[in-house]
Amino acid sequence: MNNHYLGMSNQFFMAIKDILGDANIKPVWNNVFKFDSVVGDRKISTLIKKERDLICEFHKGILAKELEIINPQLVIFFTGHDYDRCFFDKVVLNNGDDYRDLYKKTEHENLQDEWQIGRLDLKNFNGFENFKGKAYRTYHPRYFMHFKPELKEQILPFLKSEVKKVFN
Repeated sequence: MNNHYLGMSNQFFMAIKDILGDANIKPVWNNVFKFDSVVGDRKISTLIKKERDLICEFHKGILAKELEIINPQLVIFFTGHDYDRCFFDKVVLNNGDDYRDLYKKTEHENLQDEWQIGRLDLKNFNGFENFKGKAYRTYHPRYFMHFKPELKEQILPFLKSEVKKVFN
């Protein structure tokens, strides 16, 4: 992405700028879903099983391959719970895995709800064994800036501290 994101003013890129601060880091931005998952006015969470299964099957293996190629030190998934059922549950986890095996509490004393922000042990899952970085999953910035501003005041500083740990 080079420095292109610095000129962006939407909530997603404002959060990225806040998290990276003045660190000399070139972030990589990537849509987890490779095409619009909205069918008509329905979100992915309301699609019928057949539609959702086709979308999930298409994505299986793509994320693991992308992480293998990019080899990032830190990954932050800004996804909402609407996408968990399709993305993490189907693309990362295998049949029989429990989502609680994927989401772990953070090391931050005020952020102990893995639904708000969770550490992901990706390397423990099929296809991600070579992932050596850290990974976190939290709400999309648009969500916590509009509906949960109190989380913004906790999540963004935590992620900023993780960036400093990883890149210093």
